[in-house]
Amino acid sequence: MLSVLVVSPDPAVPGGVSVFVESMKRHAAQSRMTSFYIGSMGRPGEPHWRVAWRLLSAPARLAWHVLTHPYDVVHLNPTFDAKSLIRDGLLLLKLRGIFYRRTLVYFHGWDFAVQERIAGHKGLRWLTGWMLNGAGLITVLGDEFREGLIALGVAPNRVIVTRTMFDGAGLHAVQNEAPASSRPFILYMSRFDREKGGRELLQAFASLQRPDIDLVMAGEGEDADFLRGEAARLGLAAQVRFTGYVTGADKWRLLRDCILFALPTYYRSEGMPVVVLEAMGAGKPLLVGSAGALKSVVRDGENGVVLGEINPRNVETGLRLLLDDEMFASAAGKRNAELAWSQYEAGRVTNDIENLYAWVARC
Repeated sequence: MLSVLVVSPDPAVPGGVSVFVESMKRHAAQSRMTSFYIGSMGRPGEPHWRVAWRLLSAPARLAWHVLTHPYDVVHLNPTFDAKSLIRDGLLLLKLRGIFYRRTLVYFHGWDFAVQERIAGHKGLRWLTGWMLNGAGLITVLGDEFREGLIALGVAPNRVIVTRTMFDGAGLHAVQNEAPASSRPFILYMSRFDREKGGRELLQAFASLQRPDIDLVMAGEGEDADFLRGEAARLGLAAQVRFTGYVTGADKWRLLRDCILFALPTYYRSEGMPVVVLEAMGAGKPLLVGSAGALKSVVRDGENGVVLGEINPRNVETGLRLLLDDEMFASAAGKRNAELAWSQYEAGRVTNDIENLYAWVARC
């Protein structure tokens, strides 16, 4: 059994990467996984100096772990954005400095603006390529991400396209429970970030003028106060419910009971949101943006509606199509469940990742 050190955010901090890592750890059959947490620790009011110290000391602490424990593989989980490239790049450079190359770098998200800035600067382009070529293997969630890395100087044989996962065990646990409400609702579940499409969805929902349908917005984040105020301003207080951040059975009940799942994201560092796969696993039709790896997984007209440009009018048009064409919505939901369980279920994907561990361990 391989010994793997997994570098990731603390699970106390909400986010897709921590959900991914915890699912992987639960399903690992060929590996013994140990966590090394970086970034925020989910401690409200933590002094800035402590956060800075944790960031600056992380490379040395990681090197000490690797030098004092017999890890076969170190698994990094960055996003291709400025913050993560600096933080995880320092970790990767430190590992290269101690001549440790058995590293799997799994990119979960991608910021094309950052890629363009690096590509346009000779020094940054060289540094990025040299840094990433120190890894044993790099995985990305789409062909265009792979092509981007190769253009920055990363060796083609070091980069492969992979997939993310969802853990559907929670769905099975609530499958036979009675619904909490008889009113149909659209579900939006995400971190409340300006680029996650919550504002556009609220405006589109107001334009629908469907008093028979509610909107549930599950999550928290920097845009939360604005969204709550906007719902009140639009006269939707009786139809829009804010649940806060939900996990476990409460999350799966919402996914099970909604009539469709909407995430019109245009987030610049989007990867493949785990919650979209969870909604697919629950058999729901989708209305999503085309950011990140979404366009590689979700097909417009097959899995629901994929929007190229996110604005209230386009979101409203997509919602009307899914609400008015019940046959299309039902067929999309069935296709989504089949695709999610056959291709993205956590046990299957974890097995694939463990096979990559075995390859990296031989580097």
